[in-house]
Amino acid sequence: MIKILLLIGWILVLVMALAELVLFFGLLKKYLYSKKLVCLYMMILALGLFYDAAVVGVGRFLGAGTLLMRLSKARFIVRGVLMPLLLPVCSYAMEMKDSGKRIMWILMLICIIVGTVAGVFTKLDVQTVAGVTRYAASDATPLWASMINRYLPLGMIVPVVITGFVMIFKAKTLWMLLAGVALCGFTYLGMFTGHTELMFLAEIAGNMFMTLFFLLYAGKLKKSYL
Repeated sequence: MIKILLLIGWILVLVMALAELVLFFGLLKKYLYSKKLVCLYMMILALGLFYDAAVVGVGRFLGAGTLLMRLSKARFIVRGVLMPLLLPVCSYAMEMKDSGKRIMWILMLICIIVGTVAGVFTKLDVQTVAGVTRYAASDATPLWASMINRYLPLGMIVPVVITGFVMIFKAKTLWMLLAGVALCGFTYLGMFTGHTELMFLAEIAGNMFMTLFFLLYAGKLKKSYL
């Protein structure tokens, strides 16, 4: 299985990037139908994740160089800005009171600032794995920035999983929980299997399945006539 992934990994990345774009348009359609803010945030997140996967996918064709490095630098910053959107997604999905939503917005803004600063200070090295040429964080990255890049996305998993359990009872749906499980499971997949060089593939897959489950959740939203 690992040999197959090493052989066709670059194809899988392109397929997942395309799937993420399709899911973005699916969420756009759901937002235009429901006018729900939770759907809007999911849609914006899906667009950012498409960019994330697309930059990794086109590296094979662009090759190492200034253009790919700049696109990759922006990729780290985009992740730092957009992943905290999961916090308002959770608050609006659970229909928190205004005070609860304000707290989540404040936490989101703090996470965005921290994630953006970490992305700016991340040093990049070119890597080629599974036919994919990409710029990844290098050992020259400051330790604090590396820790933020690693643990900030992981920290976003917790509220999604908690929201998922709440939504089982509140909205009678498993989709939100499955989104959190997908994000968590695929993130640790490479680590658990011992093939950390393929963790970027697992992370892209986890993001894609999370977006898919978000779309399935959005399918339960009622139409707004406002």
